[in-house]
Amino acid sequence: MSTVRLTGWLICACGVIGAIAMAIGAWTLAPDRQEIAPASISSGAGVAHIIDLPDDRYRILRASRDALVLLPSPMRLLEDGRAIGWPVQTFDEVAEKGGGRFAYVHPVVAFSASDGSDPRTNGRAYSIERPIKPRLAAWCGTALAVLIGSGLALPYRVRSTAIALLRVAPSPDIASRARDINRGWLASFAVLAVTTLLAVAELLMMWWGSASTQFGIASFLPVSDALGYYNCAVWIGAIDPQNASASLNDWCARRILYPSVLSSVLGLAGWRPSVALLAQAAAIGLSAGVLLLALQRSFGWITAIVTTLGVLAFAREVALGSFVTEAFGLPAGLIALALLLLAARDREISIRALLLGLLVFSVGMAMRAGAMFSLPLLLLWVWLITRSMARRKRVALMVFALAALAAGPLLQYTIVAATGGNPANSGGNFAASLYGLSTGSRDWSQAYRDFAETLGSKPETIAFQAIQQAALDNIVQQPTVFAGSLIAAGKHFAQSLFTFGPFVKYNTLTIWLFCFGLGLCALNFRRPAASLLLILCAGDFLSAPFVYDSGGHRVFAVSVAARLAVVAYAIAWFAGLLVRHADDVVTSGAAAANPIARDRVPVALASVMGLTLIGLAVVPVTWVSSTWRLAPIALTKSCPADQLEVIARPGRESIRISFGARSLPLDDEELGSLVGTMESDPTLKQAWWGREFPTAVKGTEILYVVRRDPQNLGTVVAAFSMAPLEFADDRPRVLCLTRQPSAEMKIGDLTGHQIISIVDSVR
Repeated sequence: MSTVRLTGWLICACGVIGAIAMAIGAWTLAPDRQEIAPASISSGAGVAHIIDLPDDRYRILRASRDALVLLPSPMRLLEDGRAIGWPVQTFDEVAEKGGGRFAYVHPVVAFSASDGSDPRTNGRAYSIERPIKPRLAAWCGTALAVLIGSGLALPYRVRSTAIALLRVAPSPDIASRARDINRGWLASFAVLAVTTLLAVAELLMMWWGSASTQFGIASFLPVSDALGYYNCAVWIGAIDPQNASASLNDWCARRILYPSVLSSVLGLAGWRPSVALLAQAAAIGLSAGVLLLALQRSFGWITAIVTTLGVLAFAREVALGSFVTEAFGLPAGLIALALLLLAARDREISIRALLLGLLVFSVGMAMRAGAMFSLPLLLLWVWLITRSMARRKRVALMVFALAALAAGPLLQYTIVAATGGNPANSGGNFAASLYGLSTGSRDWSQAYRDFAETLGSKPETIAFQAIQQAALDNIVQQPTVFAGSLIAAGKHFAQSLFTFGPFVKYNTLTIWLFCFGLGLCALNFRRPAASLLLILCAGDFLSAPFVYDSGGHRVFAVSVAARLAVVAYAIAWFAGLLVRHADDVVTSGAAAANPIARDRVPVALASVMGLTLIGLAVVPVTWVSSTWRLAPIALTKSCPADQLEVIARPGRESIRISFGARSLPLDDEELGSLVGTMESDPTLKQAWWGREFPTAVKGTEILYVVRRDPQNLGTVVAAFSMAPLEFADDRPRVLCLTRQPSAEMKIGDLTGHQIISIVDSVR
């Protein structure tokens, strides 16, 4: 027996022994019992109460995390040592029916007392009991050991039985090549349709289920930064930038590209925020489909499909259903990566696709600042892949590539200046992040506390300059503190590479696959596609110490697809162990008979989408946007003097949510949401603004009033009504509000004014 086959049998045996050991351990170990301290219980909807279970992700054998799906949950709820109730699927059922019912969505458990009383004060002892089970990553590790061992130990003729399922054979003649090309066009459009529908359908499901995001209540009502960007977009569409008296505030100038694009989309959508959110979802799905086609041509179907699913999962968490920079930063990154992959796929590099890819990536990075070190690294990548080019042509290409990578910041500065803003504040709040790193706290909000007086009395631009100078002084005086912060932040990022979406539960396993994929890319470094993924991942790691603490994974929206593609590449390689030639899987479909013809669809679509994105950012500072601008409406003096009078158009740009009914915002800008779903949504509880969100009763309506009066044109005022509002159409109306905000209704970071009366028409 050869050494390779012997090694394979040993690896296979280790996997089998490990699986048996874990099964025996799970069978013999006593269940884990977690005592519930009354102080750790928080109230939920109805009779439900909420607790967080501790995280024990580093243990191979740990308490079960199985939730009720098709089979009963193995978890038990104990009251004074006696099992009560039974597991259910949703927190709503716990809240409405009680009786000891409980629901588990890791790491949150919603449970009820047997008699519906408050478990914090009824004097009874509660505990959660879960059986011990091996973690999924351990099972996957043993399965991989068996797979790799079998691949090395078994003869080639056994492994090749799966080749028919995983391999695409090249076309034998010219006629069949032509048919393949035609089928390729149809398949390309089918792929794009599927990915677009998936993204749009996911958003509709989020609306229907009232699922909240980090910056959006029920994936519809924006809060925090999302509300700020929406306000900026409305302002851009309401005030003529050619007017000398108009000026962009400093906050909007931070990342003007996104609100500028959003303003164009809102204008084209007739100032319907729901249509704009659907357009964002469609752009994400379409760009994910374009990237799928590009990856399929370079790495095969397995890599392409797995990457696309990962991208859509990432979008579900950070981009869908919210007016944030990731909503268009993510499509820009996907389009750019697709163009760069397709540009360097043939021996003769496509200069136009290459430069356009660099341009779109730069614009995306200016729109959603993140892995900024990827920009100079991409310039290095261009130099590496053009080593066979004539020197003079190569130097000229490098000059154009440098210009393309600089286009994003230049476009940002130009639009800020054209809208009357201060270009000096177009770097976002990087100064605050740098200050947190320089003090060792790694908390970007520390600058807002330490410089509260400066930020409250001076323009943001001047305040940020003072914060940045203080950060630089700290770095000079205590360089070791700054270095320690960078090391700690980088380590945190490396340990949490895939703590988003469904990957959270399998972060460790995915990191191991990522490391293996990096090794594959390094071995194939001479392939431009492999070296591109390496370069972009290197940009993430170099940038993470500076930006990861400020926003988590969402700041990598432009470059995250490369990280996911590396993991998918590793998965494709392991699938290749089942067949005779691993390249048949890793590059399945890549060696088409006429690659240039097959690339025309994704190249053309990516180019059109990239140029459209840039065009939408520029349109608001041109005469074209005058066709959809929001016109001011004079005040009518219809409200008493002690009330705040505003003019708004509730059926269009003014968004509202009605609690207690499930509906979609199709007829007007109103989304119905079930009260129980809103209150028990784990995302809502974990978001910082969720702690301030009030307990809404059935019939409560929240309205973001976009003002149309000339003095406050485009500004947003939060309002609410304890009774349902009725609007027959979307004509402008006069709303009479309490002059002072009511403490009863805190909406994220805004306090709402109560609606006293509505004048049905504007004179």
